Amino acid sequence: MGSPRIAPCGGAVSRDLAAWLARELTPVTLRELSATFGLTHPDSVRNLIRRADRALLGSRMLRGEIEAIRHRLPKTENRP
Repeated sequence: MGSPRIAPCGGAVSRDLAAWLARELTPVTLRELSATFGLTHPDSVRNLIRRADRALLGSRMLRGEIEAIRHRLPKTENRP
């Protein structure tokens, strides 16, 4: 059997979730993430993260997929 398939989601949701995962799993600052995501202000990253939080609250399937991703990623030191 292969790896479980992650259901496709829209580009905006994917970007929101990428920002959410980066914030959750790394010690980078919002300012650093804003540069990574090509945004001009750290508050823009905060908005991505808020949207991801809403998407996760509204979808049990999406939460399960995020947990699957987290388990597949190598362990790193979480942010303080």
